[in-house]
Amino acid sequence: MKRFLTVFLSAMLLCSMLCVPASAASFQSAAEELSAIGMFRGTDKGFELDRAPTRSEAAIMLVRLYGAEEEAADAYASGEIKHPFTDVGDFASPYVAWLYSNGITKGTSDTTFSASKACTAQNYLAFLLRALGYEDGTDFKYAEIDAFATEMGLFDTSMLSETFLRDDLAAVTYQGLSCDLKDGSTYLLDSLIKSGAIDAKAAQPITEKTETYREMLSATKDMGNNLDVNLNAKVDASVSTKGVLGGTPLNDTETIPITLSGRIQMILDNAPQMAMDLKGTADGETVAMNMYLKDGWMYTKADDTAFKMNIASDLEEVLGSYEDLMSVSSNQIASMLPFIDSITTASSGQDTVYTLTLMTPLGRCLTA
Repeated sequence: MKRFLTVFLSAMLLCSMLCVPASAASFQSAAEELSAIGMFRGTDKGFELDRAPTRSEAAIMLVRLYGAEEEAADAYASGEIKHPFTDVGDFASPYVAWLYSNGITKGTSDTTFSASKACTAQNYLAFLLRALGYEDGTDFKYAEIDAFATEMGLFDTSMLSETFLRDDLAAVTYQGLSCDLKDGSTYLLDSLIKSGAIDAKAAQPITEKTETYREMLSATKDMGNNLDVNLNAKVDASVSTKGVLGGTPLNDTETIPITLSGRIQMILDNAPQMAMDLKGTADGETVAMNMYLKDGWMYTKADDTAFKMNIASDLEEVLGSYEDLMSVSSNQIASMLPFIDSITTASSGQDTVYTLTLMTPLGRCLTA
């Protein structure tokens, strides 16, 4: 067990600050909160989070993000707006007509919208960016939309399912409500409330979480260079044994509960310094692991075993790779609102302590 803990903690020391929510998470709670403000609606089968959204469903969501649902319905009923597409059903027609009349969509041909075809993550990111005020070809290129959307605070698509599902659509929409409009005047949810498109009282739970989340991001925006974090976690590690031992086939999986605690400190300006201390307990046994970086030397200790390595000649390359990873990680942290079940603040002296309760499962780490 001690050997397993040593290996496990070694991995944790290398990736503990680069862990992001697993793409296997379900966003049922995000869908429910969006439903409460009329943004996300199910069918007679429920939210159907496990199937791909259609382009017509994405169009409906986009009109709601513009706060124009009632306007679209009234204008279509009076004949003020229309569309030329022959493959759009009666329910989606007011929404598609509003988007077409406002130059937001041109369809997939002169007479088709491909309404029943699946909407991809890139399709939907483009819809959301337009709702935030960005323009295709001017502010972003479609081929580079993933990177631009992440930079603007939307979802990093590497955190989504391989196939874009209604589950993912709920998550991306929920995240998008917290993003600033292009003009910087406010964020999307606040603009919808101010325009009367969303009821302020119904949106209060999302508003409170969003504003606290935005405050936290502002307070921690420089943490890539200077960091001091206390870590406390409980992890259920799944260990698989496969192979042959003495002619006997082995195929066994065991779940091992592990309690982790420790502290991670970094200063990456000028002379880089780093200290990581972790302690893991499993099955009644405890292992301590320490890693330090100072003056170009890296020191590692696991219980009674210790060694040091001179990495001065490689330090610039190592830190460059690390800073690249931290940049990606920071963008992903900025995209994690749908993973947060609750977020609270408390004062500790002159500091503000943010406490986040996250959805499970968690634990996929970035790798270099």
